[in-house]
Amino acid sequence: MSVKQYLCGPCLVDKGEIVGVVYCRECEEPLCGHCKQDHARIKVSKHHKLVDFADVPPKEIHEFLKNLIACPNHEKQEVVSLCKDHDMSCCNKCAMADHRKCEEVKVLSDMVHDIKVDCTGLKTVLHDLQQQSESLLEHERKHEELVYEMKSKVVSSLQTVKQKLLNMYTQLENEVLSSIADKKKVIGEKIKTNNEQSRQFLNHIKQQLAFIENVEQFGTNEHVLLLKRKIEKESVCRLKSTVDE
Repeated sequence: MSVKQYLCGPCLVDKGEIVGVVYCRECEEPLCGHCKQDHARIKVSKHHKLVDFADVPPKEIHEFLKNLIACPNHEKQEVVSLCKDHDMSCCNKCAMADHRKCEEVKVLSDMVHDIKVDCTGLKTVLHDLQQQSESLLEHERKHEELVYEMKSKVVSSLQTVKQKLLNMYTQLENEVLSSIADKKKVIGEKIKTNNEQSRQFLNHIKQQLAFIENVEQFGTNEHVLLLKRKIEKESVCRLKSTVDE
């Protein structure tokens, strides 16, 4: 698959449409060959990281990574520490203002340097939950088949009775079929609701797995650590509880 061509950002400002050759992660824009050279000469941008377009994450993943590492209290600041006392991520401003007296405030870069950031266990849990959600859908499918088989079985039984007691059968048929229709409607609605909830549950799990894959591919170890913490804190317990229900 060919890499999508991007137009040079600085040249676009001057209304020039020149295809970029590299992408600047700090400036978040493509650069043509000329602008790339200028970028390397200017003091404020000479140390910017330039990458191939194949290494640029999709827009939605780029935004996800930005939001993942953004300070919850100062949107223009990046998270640099984790306060274990409050179980919160924080930027330098938060660390100085709210966590100076906390006993365990760990710097993210030190944490990812000292420990191996690995989502294998988390992915295993999510895969297990995915299998359970798929089993739930299969269970509902079989349940649905049984419901639809119910009517034919009852009708067959009623036809046998009809041969013996034709007069009684007419009244019995109406009552039983009416009851079946009511029950079928109630059960069908419940199956529809369960199927929708199970699909939403499965989609949510797949989304979490996709986040992990993209963050592992395009993010830093800090991103991976924060994502792992985010999913374990916000999703796994709730997902397990949903499966149990």
